[in-house]
Amino acid sequence: MILIGERINGGFKDISQAVKEKDKTVLEKWAQKQAKAGANYIDVNIGAISNKIEDFLWMIESVQAAVSTPISIDCNKISFLKEALKICEKEPLINSTRAPFLLFSPLGYLLFTSQSLFNFPYFFTYIAKNGHGPHLITA
Repeated sequence: MILIGERINGGFKDISQAVKEKDKTVLEKWAQKQAKAGANYIDVNIGAISNKIEDFLWMIESVQAAVSTPISIDCNKISFLKEALKICEKEPLINSTRAPFLLFSPLGYLLFTSQSLFNFPYFFTYIAKNGHGPHLITA
């Protein structure tokens, strides 16, 4: 079983405020709690609080500074995803990305699998640039 800590999300008031004020202590606290509880990945989701890539990357960097647990990139914006992949220190999990965007994206290391094979609307295989993979991830 893979456990994903999903508390670092801009939909929560404390996270939203922390991003606006650039107070990484809130993100660090939640990252540490989730890692201690056994999360295999720490999900980072900026939500609707900002449209700035810099804010999303700041969130990821803050989490990585606090724990060694890999990141689950939770964003449906390809430009954010592309930049986030560059800064992840460990192989990330891609979460909640819409496959139609990926089909036409410049990310050359996403391979799509037939929908009918798995009976889910979007499945793809992610192969990291550093050679790790493949991994099957629902999106």
